[in-house]
Amino acid sequence: MFGNNNAYNHHRSIRLHENVNLDTKNIETKLRKPIVLIGMMGTGKTHIGKMLADAMAVAFYDSDKVIEERGGLTINEIFELYGEARFRESEEKTILELLEKDLCVIATGGGAPVNRNVLEAIKRGSVSIWLKSDVDLIYERIKQSKNRPLLQAKDPKAVLEDLLTKREEYYAQADICIEIKENNAGKILSEIIEALANIL
Repeated sequence: MFGNNNAYNHHRSIRLHENVNLDTKNIETKLRKPIVLIGMMGTGKTHIGKMLADAMAVAFYDSDKVIEERGGLTINEIFELYGEARFRESEEKTILELLEKDLCVIATGGGAPVNRNVLEAIKRGSVSIWLKSDVDLIYERIKQSKNRPLLQAKDPKAVLEDLLTKREEYYAQADICIEIKENNAGKILSEIIEALANIL
């Protein structure tokens, strides 16, 4: 049901920003566990995750999308009908299942690493990457979104600042930190692949 639409039988070398040529073959050969993207909402985990999975010819999973497809409800609807606690239970179960897979790319929800069970499983069973961005950039990206239940408040930017303050200590436990200072997906992808190659 949640198969990979981007799988290929060959590796590819990708050419990105600043004429940097990064071959993913070494990563694909050595890494036998998932790559997990963590970080705040609006940092591009899904978009970058899909690009990374495509570059490496492996499966991509968005934990929120998996939850929606399995439950037949949107994240907003789950929050409205059952509350955040029920969503977090589903989130934990889903991410723990995804972490049992071989090499793939998993994008998690912004609050997932706050759950101790989830964070420990990510640290134990994956290579984790924190997509780090400041509140101003995140807010500009998502201020028009109606699909962020935690931001349905009078002052969503203040909510973002509070969430980031509370979550940073969990995000900071990732194996790799990629700072996002501009909307340049190719540059970010290049930095991720280079960082992965350097830690293997």
